[in-house]
Amino acid sequence: MMNGDVLFNVTDLSRREFLRGSATALCSTSLLTQISAQDNIAQPAQALERVKFQTDKNERTEEGRVLIEAQDGGIIFEGRDSRLWTILPENLVERQSVDGMKFVPYSARQLGDRMKLEFGTGYACWEYGPLVICTNAGKNYADWCGELFSRLQSSFEKFWRRDNLPLKEPEFLLPVCLFANRRQFAEYALADADASTAASYGYYSVKTNRTAMFDITADESGAARSIADVNRRMAKSLSNVATMVHEATHQFAFNGGLHQRYADNPLWLMEGMAMFFEVPDLKNKSGWASVGQPNKMRVAVFADWFKSGQRAENSLKTLIQDDTRFLDADTAGAAYAEAWSLTYYLIKRRREEYTVYLKHVAEKPILKYLTPAERILEFEKFFGEDWAQLDDEMVTLLKRIRR
Repeated sequence: MMNGDVLFNVTDLSRREFLRGSATALCSTSLLTQISAQDNIAQPAQALERVKFQTDKNERTEEGRVLIEAQDGGIIFEGRDSRLWTILPENLVERQSVDGMKFVPYSARQLGDRMKLEFGTGYACWEYGPLVICTNAGKNYADWCGELFSRLQSSFEKFWRRDNLPLKEPEFLLPVCLFANRRQFAEYALADADASTAASYGYYSVKTNRTAMFDITADESGAARSIADVNRRMAKSLSNVATMVHEATHQFAFNGGLHQRYADNPLWLMEGMAMFFEVPDLKNKSGWASVGQPNKMRVAVFADWFKSGQRAENSLKTLIQDDTRFLDADTAGAAYAEAWSLTYYLIKRRREEYTVYLKHVAEKPILKYLTPAERILEFEKFFGEDWAQLDDEMVTLLKRIRR
């Protein structure tokens, strides 16, 4: 049995899948939690396989590779479009090797054709570097978003490479779904994720490896008539542009080797990084000059929360030990603000330790999740055990930022 030493049950794995969401961050990401597995999970098989399986809607046939085969016969399967499928043993109808063929991701044309087939009439696909944008919102909007994301990717890579982080070229082309209006986006997100995601302005899914958004410039007069028109309309909606950048940052981080899909990536780390890059920079044509600038929205939320006296003395520990605060609507706003605050402090004041920690997280195996106590010990290994000093230094730095 391939990878037969992996000790987990796919039925349990499927049951524990959930989506991360926040009204403040306007984002949502598919994640898996708390699955027990041994350290020596094998590398993905490179032979091309074809599987037929039953979903809750229909029977599907996909080509790809098996990442994990569980003791119960279920598998985690990665398609040529980079989507991850968790297939229960009772739903696996047929599995066969494609003789003499190795696993190769879809080309831009193949990925585009697949997405157009999925979405139907009226959609077109264009390639922008590693991105394949599929949209019914028109070429002007696709071009504007393609340029925005290309500049973000360039600056994202430049920022981390100076720390000698192990960035890699994406193995897969990165699919982006741009819908013409909120209604179409909501219908897609509701089927793909859940109601809270459908109410957002966009999200990145770990499961599908897609970012999904809609044309936030469309109004009663219709879609923008030119790139200049898109620019004018976007200038009035910078907070929504920040959401687009936030989700694209997640996609670049997961596909550039800083995060591993279905691994133990702490939410404070993932969200802190995305918020660090989300400050919009629509004027700079050569890069992303605002990387590392204070995120005024997050600063304001943290400052108000701090002044209210509601922030507990052990707040940083509760942020680090698990992801609970991000998943509760009553605490999510403060959790995101604190995650940005901690990330900003660590990069500005303790960048070397942060970089080493980031490398450590990037190398984590999939399906191995730490307990809250282990999360704390892991953090202390890189940043020390003096939580009071760390907290004081972080708050002092934030107080110097002009609101």
